[in-house]
Amino acid sequence: MKRGIGVYIGPKEVIAVSVSLSQGVPNLERFAIESLAETAEPHPSDSKEKDKPLKQAKKLTGEAGAVRRALEKIGAQRMRVIAAFNPFHLVTRYFEIPIIPRKEWWDAVRYEASRYIPFKISETVVDFKINEEVSRETNAKILCVTAAAVKIETLRSYVNHIRSSSAKVDTIEPVFLALSRSVALSEKLENDKIYGFLFLDDDGSVNVTLSRSGVTYLSRDFLLSDDPKANETRFYEELKVSIDFVQQKTGSDKIEKVFVAGSGDLPFWSDFLTSVFGKLITFQPALFPVKQAVPSNILSKLMVPIGLALSG
Repeated sequence: MKRGIGVYIGPKEVIAVSVSLSQGVPNLERFAIESLAETAEPHPSDSKEKDKPLKQAKKLTGEAGAVRRALEKIGAQRMRVIAAFNPFHLVTRYFEIPIIPRKEWWDAVRYEASRYIPFKISETVVDFKINEEVSRETNAKILCVTAAAVKIETLRSYVNHIRSSSAKVDTIEPVFLALSRSVALSEKLENDKIYGFLFLDDDGSVNVTLSRSGVTYLSRDFLLSDDPKANETRFYEELKVSIDFVQQKTGSDKIEKVFVAGSGDLPFWSDFLTSVFGKLITFQPALFPVKQAVPSNILSKLMVPIGLALSG
């Protein structure tokens, strides 16, 4: 990777970053945060059609316009980008199946995933990660599967936002994958230990992901409301259920650390969760080493697009 471009398209803003390698060390070069436009913008191709009536000119969506402005500010127009969108659009499920020949994995896993994913498989794009493990209950070999699914129309919509901004899409990745990648640059994530990743977006949506040794056991989403007290209860209950599920699946009684990133009052949530879970779990901001002075609240927003750029 000489220079990677990461773009996160959120509910209210687009965040773009460029990351380069200097003697093998990743460096955050530039970043831009653009609010989604309330009104559509002229399409870049319109400048070549001077005689075309304005009312017939193509228009960019708010997302596409924000992507275009952000990429212009970081000098990455028409470049290939790695992108992600709000995790609420993505369904991630973990399940286990008996060991079968590798040539049968695809059909068997796709069939099994149809039982857990609340979309028609024929209307989705599904990606699988499969690991061979030993069952805690039977001591027999099993396949541990993490399936991530998104509706085709949703994926197509986000790809079109990027392409119509004149950029090229290399890959669309889950938010939790990008976040874990950027965290791994400043934190040593040890095998056989469970780590959590909390991502809060500016629309009140929260994604909680728990993984160990590259296996994502859980990634779920919930929404916060306008009631601060209700939010505290909701946050605790959602995280407690998630932790209980993963501990039951792994047989582990400890979550090593939970990294917090995104938008909103992250220090408050880190302090609150520390107070209710006590010393059992360490909650800390997700960080990435940067040379320039970047406010902590802004760096928290950059963690996902940085992780995306690192995969470029």
